[in-house]
Amino acid sequence: MYENLIKIGLVVLVIIVITVLLIKRFVYFQPSTEFMRYNNTYQDISEGNLHGWFVGKKENRPTVLICHGNGGNISHRQSLIDSITDLGYSVMIFDYSGYGRSRGIPSEAQLYHDVSVFTEMLMEFVDKQNIILYGESIGAAVAAYAARKYQINTLIIDSGLPSIKKYIKARFSFLGALLGFLFSEFNTEIYLQGYNGRSLVMHSPTDEIIPYIITDVMRANATEVINIKGTHNNRTIPWDQVDSFIKKQTKSLSL
Repeated sequence: MYENLIKIGLVVLVIIVITVLLIKRFVYFQPSTEFMRYNNTYQDISEGNLHGWFVGKKENRPTVLICHGNGGNISHRQSLIDSITDLGYSVMIFDYSGYGRSRGIPSEAQLYHDVSVFTEMLMEFVDKQNIILYGESIGAAVAAYAARKYQINTLIIDSGLPSIKKYIKARFSFLGALLGFLFSEFNTEIYLQGYNGRSLVMHSPTDEIIPYIITDVMRANATEVINIKGTHNNRTIPWDQVDSFIKKQTKSLSL
């Protein structure tokens, strides 16, 4: 009898381990190394094994540092880049380790290392008051981590993930609730608790990937909230409102 219970327990354990590994593999990281054609005005930047772009003038002016989501690479964010530069801001965007032309293996700790590298690179010529950290989806935790670590004054969270634990519970129902204790990664809410700057949270009530309801804590603690329209990967951002928020925060308004 006890042998059967042990066998059943081992089978259940194996199922749990496989489930957790599959969730982490397909939910956390979906990198692409295939680059789309891109604007030749984008300046390549690199540090060690990491690659990114700088768009605009390398001077002390409001500059947006983009931490993208878990899929694709920076070449899939050209519309986002162009929307921000059309407002007159410079943009720095980078690929996490294992994404695009950045080499390495992605992990939560590695993503935090990667954003630290580019934040420090940007701070070499831009004052912290003129840096805007922009986190998209899972990149929200990456941006919030850097904003708190370096005391960056302005943070924008676009369709952000509050935490993996909340996401798992919302997306995987009973199984998520059962296994939720195994997930503690990418906790944007925790990083926001120690953040003293001003934050803008944008999220769509019809987001089918990251449910609006689980962003309640982030929205409650944000300086400003914008309810955007559309789905997670096909959303409409009111850039005039984003521009207004940035202008309130940055030291220099002369673009």
